[in-house]
Amino acid sequence: MKITKALFLVFLLLFIGCSKESTEPSGSNKIKIGVVVPYSGECAAFGTPSVRAIQLAVKEINDSGGIMGKDIELIIKDSRTDAYYGKTKAVELAEDEDVIAILGADNSDVSWAISDELDNLGVIQITGSSTASGLTHQDGCFRTVPYTAQEAQHIVSFIRSITNTMRILYVDDLYGEDLSEKVRQNFVNTGGVVQRMVAFESGKTSYSAEIDSIYTESPGTPQIFLIAYPQSGAQIIRDWKASGRPGVWYLSKDLKAPEFITNAFSENVEGLIGFGPHGLDTTYTLFQEAYIDYWGEDPYNYRCTEHWYDAMILLGYGILRANSLQPEIIADSILTVSFAPGSLVTVGEFARGKDILINGGEINFEGASGRVNFSAQGDVTGAYETWQIVGGEFVPYESRR
Repeated sequence: MKITKALFLVFLLLFIGCSKESTEPSGSNKIKIGVVVPYSGECAAFGTPSVRAIQLAVKEINDSGGIMGKDIELIIKDSRTDAYYGKTKAVELAEDEDVIAILGADNSDVSWAISDELDNLGVIQITGSSTASGLTHQDGCFRTVPYTAQEAQHIVSFIRSITNTMRILYVDDLYGEDLSEKVRQNFVNTGGVVQRMVAFESGKTSYSAEIDSIYTESPGTPQIFLIAYPQSGAQIIRDWKASGRPGVWYLSKDLKAPEFITNAFSENVEGLIGFGPHGLDTTYTLFQEAYIDYWGEDPYNYRCTEHWYDAMILLGYGILRANSLQPEIIADSILTVSFAPGSLVTVGEFARGKDILINGGEINFEGASGRVNFSAQGDVTGAYETWQIVGGEFVPYESRR
């Protein structure tokens, strides 16, 4: 069953006109939601904080009395940061666990692999951290994080203000190829020169050859943008330091994890600057305080936690507004619950939003990441930040000025 966003309303009208029977499965007091995130592999650092953000949202939903008299139940699978394995786990969730939606995956390669399978199975997919632009064209796939075109604009705006030349060392996968090319295009379009672009494979024990390559014909101190995941990124930084070469390095969003600092050695990354999507001050602070209160740690240490919280809350509102567990109807509702002129609701206000919806009103959800107004393709625009590693921790770069 293909879910095409442009046809959701048509499906909804046909459904209402052709059936008066209940569309909900009987005998279940839970609404099952699958989660596919990495607890192992290159992106293992992001599994726990992402799930904790989702669980915070689930607690808020269930504490309000649930949805349609049912609590949300999460069924969580490890993607191993592997496209084939992650796809297999997603299919298992859809076919064996009867989930109505899957939050996942974390990185773009895995999200891409599972999107076609879920679309064919009629299961909604929402990712809070996959930014490769190719996902825009996947039916039934939503994301609460902005995609690479916006990411590249922010990155280039900063680096271009400092230098006219740069080099790009990037992971050879869907995300790395997409972001590196968009950064190159933006940098060149603003009059800059990209001197070298070098791809690398994840999981290697040494990147000395790639370091040699990125430094080819490099007089002076080159400016290098690194697109990597925590494990390989840490190895690259260690190999760079061991080479004794000078350089100014900038970091992509997926290196915002304490595990990267630890494995790269904090003295090697002190002062390095990175970029990533980040929530607006007011709503993010509400989320940050709730997360710290519940989990005892700061979500700012990891990228995209706020986007995963928003993904679960939006799914909850979508189900609530649809008053149905049919994916086509839920997907149509998801597209409507974050737009004006509905009543504004934000972080920590699910109970209030629920009351508005069940009484026939409309809502405009602004989440921990800010506005989450979906396009017809399931994409959002969003805010970005520049951060820096100082004293072994991530801090907003602006606060260092």
